[in-house]
Amino acid sequence: MNLTSFWLVLMSLELCEYLSDITSSNAEVTWSPVKPGLPYLDIIRLLRDKSPLPIAAYQVSGEYSMIKAGGVLKMIDEERVMMESLMCLRRAGADIILTYFALQAATCLCGEKR
Repeated sequence: MNLTSFWLVLMSLELCEYLSDITSSNAEVTWSPVKPGLPYLDIIRLLRDKSPLPIAAYQVSGEYSMIKAGGVLKMIDEERVMMESLMCLRRAGADIILTYFALQAATCLCGEKR
């Protein structure tokens, strides 16, 4: 058996038990955070499929810094990579995305030029 698959099965079972516990208790849980977001797109999808709670993905400063540095060095199109990274989080199932790109992404989505 592939160890990665085995680990994912165990994690899925633990996650389902955890979600069952928190949603049936009287605890006031309002969202499930995932940090960092991009390396854990599979976890975001798993949470989305199993949890009634909104899923929040946090794009950490390291992810932000890599995209910014690549843009400054003209290695990537910063705006396109920024938007693609945010769309990846959304496609995985994140309802809320916390990012240092918030203002830049909003400007891009509104069609304004910087």
